[in-house]
Amino acid sequence: MDIQVVRELWSIVEQTETTLLLNLSDNDLVMQLVDRLQRFKSLNTHQYLFAKTYVSTRTPLIRDLAKARYQG
Repeated sequence: MDIQVVRELWSIVEQTETTLLLNLSDNDLVMQLVDRLQRFKSLNTHQYLFAKTYVSTRTPLIRDLAKARYQG
């Protein structure tokens, strides 16, 4: 996946409400973030599937960042 897409994804994570990041199930969190990414960047099928895998492997990190933001 293009580095710009990865950067956009992390920007979306930063812009997403903390409570949403913490309260969604893992599957719903992945779908929410990838769908938001899809709205900003027109992803082809390969990019979309890669984004789903990328986010699903990073849900613990996303939640840790959200918890830190919530406490901060």
